[in-house]
Amino acid sequence: MANENEALESGHCPDCGGCDFRPGPRGGESQNIECRQCKARFNVTWHGAHIIWAERITTEAEGGSRWPEIIFEVGEHVRVRWRKLTVVGEVLLTSDNGISLAVAVPGIVARHAGVLPVLYCGDGYRVADNNERINLERVMQ
Repeated sequence: MANENEALESGHCPDCGGCDFRPGPRGGESQNIECRQCKARFNVTWHGAHIIWAERITTEAEGGSRWPEIIFEVGEHVRVRWRKLTVVGEVLLTSDNGISLAVAVPGIVARHAGVLPVLYCGDGYRVADNNERINLERVMQ
C-alpha cells in the first residue's frame, strides 16, 4: 500500500501512471477519485499534502456504482433543462456524496418554493418527487 500512497500523493495513478483524476462521491474527510485513463478508483483522505488513508474501491466495470459525470458543489450555477424549460439555477445543498441536490430555480419551475430536489439515478438526474428526467450542466462563468 505504501507504493500506492506514494503514487497517489505525487498525483499519479498507481496502476497506469496517469495524472488526471475525476472526483467522485465524498463523505466526511474522504474523497473518492477515479483515474480518467484506466478507471481505477480510490477512496483517499488527505491531511495537508499527505495521504493519511487510501483504499482501492470497486470500479464501475467491477460492479461499483456509477458516478455522475460532474459532482456539483454548493454555490455553483447550473443550467437546468426540464420539460420544455431552460433556466439557470444555483446549487443550494448537496448530499455528502454529491448525488442528491437542492437547486434554487425560478418559482415557476419548481413547486417547492423555488427549490427543485434532484437525485442522480445511475443514468442521469431525475426530479425527486416525480422521477422525471432533468438535465443539469455546470455554467461556466
